[in-house]
Amino acid sequence: TTYTLPSVTTTVNGCVVYLAVAIDRDDSSTAAFSGWTNSNLTNIAEQADYVGFAGTGGGYGVATGKRAIAGAIGTTTVNCAFNDVATYMTIAIAPA
Repeated sequence: TTYTLPSVTTTVNGCVVYLAVAIDRDDSSTAAFSGWTNSNLTNIAEQADYVGFAGTGGGYGVATGKRAIAGAIGTTTVNCAFNDVATYMTIAIAPA
């Protein structure tokens, strides 16, 4: 399954962009997400990848990237080992 995260528009140069997906899955896996892709971001790196079954379960994947120049970042895609109900979030943080 491939999920598509929404675009945001940065207003200053050098923003760090946080990309997050949460899924409705009860399983035991630490490798559900892969292939984070956005041609408008540099240095995309996965920061977290977890799916659990304790309690009510659930899973999440988080990655970060950098937007060098201000403007729309476009959508980001990520592959997931599961086909579940999902929610997405894209947040840009301006440099200090």
